[in-house]
Parts: sequence; C-alpha cells; structure tokens
Amino acid sequence: MKILILLITLSTLVFGRQYIQCAHSNTWDRMVINLDGDQSTLFLTTGVHDPNELRILKDLYLQSKGDDFTVFETRDGLIKEEVEIENQYLDRALGYFPVTFSMTKVDSGYSQTFELGCFSSIH
Repeated sequence: MKILILLITLSTLVFGRQYIQCAHSNTWDRMVINLDGDQSTLFLTTGVHDPNELRILKDLYLQSKGDDFTVFETRDGLIKEEVEIENQYLDRALGYFPVTFSMTKVDSGYSQTFELGCFSSIH
C-alpha cells in the first residue's frame, strides 16, 4: 500500500515536456517548440518539399512569465527569435491554439512578427 501511495505521489509531481508544432497559414514554413525546462529547443524549417530546405535548431530560454502570457527567446546567432504563448495553452495537449512568433535581426533591430496555428502534446 505504501508503494502505491508513493507512486501516485511521484506521478503527480513529475511533468513531461510539451511538444508544440506550428505552421504559418501562407507558407510551408514549420516550427517545433519543445518546452522542457532548461533543455527547451526551437526548431525552424522551410519544409521538406524545398530542395534547398533550411533547418535551424536553437536553445530556447524563458524570458518572462506574466499573468496571461509566457515569452521564450533564443540567445545565439544573428537573429533572435521570441515565442509568446498564452498561459492557458501551456502544459496541455491541444488540437489548435495560436502562438506569436517574432524574429529580430540583432545588428539592425529589424523585426517581423507572425501568428502561427499550433497543436501540442505532452510527453
């Protein structure tokens, strides 16, 4: 009985990583976000249909957590990416939700922002 109680307690304390896959509605570009604490990553691709497919993998860090939104960012390279997710979508497996994605050129400050449609699962 004690072992069963211990297993139930541990299972409620352990959380998995959240896998989020996103797509822009007007392009073949794809984004995969793996939220896993200090091991979070951001993967960007122009898509496998592209013979010159571009793939980028960067570490992702928590930038800020507010009442409504959490913002993650990359910190290396010539372009800084930011991902803004509503808190209600974190730690949940969902069929569809929007994510705001921004890319900023570090040297010039030029920035673009997109809203992407995403789905997620918990592992």
